[in-house]
Amino acid sequence: MRSYLFLLLLVCSMQQSQAETVYIQDLIFVPLRGGASDQHRIIHRGIRSGTALERISEDAETGFSFVRLANGTVGWIRTQYISPKRIARDQLNAANKQLAALETENTALRQSIATLESTSARLTAGNNALSNQSQRIQAELDEITTLAANAIRIDADNKHLKERNNLLLDELDILSQANTQLMRLRDREWFVAGALTLLVGMLPGFWLARKIYHRRTSGWA
Repeated sequence: MRSYLFLLLLVCSMQQSQAETVYIQDLIFVPLRGGASDQHRIIHRGIRSGTALERISEDAETGFSFVRLANGTVGWIRTQYISPKRIARDQLNAANKQLAALETENTALRQSIATLESTSARLTAGNNALSNQSQRIQAELDEITTLAANAIRIDADNKHLKERNNLLLDELDILSQANTQLMRLRDREWFVAGALTLLVGMLPGFWLARKIYHRRTSGWA
């Protein structure tokens, strides 16, 4: 018995580098035997289908494979009961798990897309608001530019009007002085005219008085 176990351990250590993972096929339970035949004693009676095994070696003549369980137990099992692929049930479970994971990922992606769409909508609304604000600011800037241009033009017009007003004031002053001189000349003319009128008015009287004077003088004589 000890020599047999030693042989099993020796075979296990020698062929460990050639080990590969295999699976029990779609059977309910498969026995694990102590040798490569159905006459060897059963080491494990209930290896469930889908159980992962490590195949250490394979005996093509007997149709048995030397395997190791996950707990370290080693033994022989018919090669027809194992497969390099998982059984359909495990594949289905794995596919269902993968599908569930994909659905979860898909849900997360949809939520991310919804969040991105919401963020995009907010950014679009913000961009539109900024665009409208930019247009209003541009309109205000254009109005300010127009007002500034008008202010510059008005200031230039005011300066021109002030200069013209100063010229007019100077001309008015000159005209006022000229008018004063004309009034003085007119007063003088009126005075001269009055004096001449008075003189002319006095001449007939003067002449008449002289004539009367001569008559009286002649009469006395």
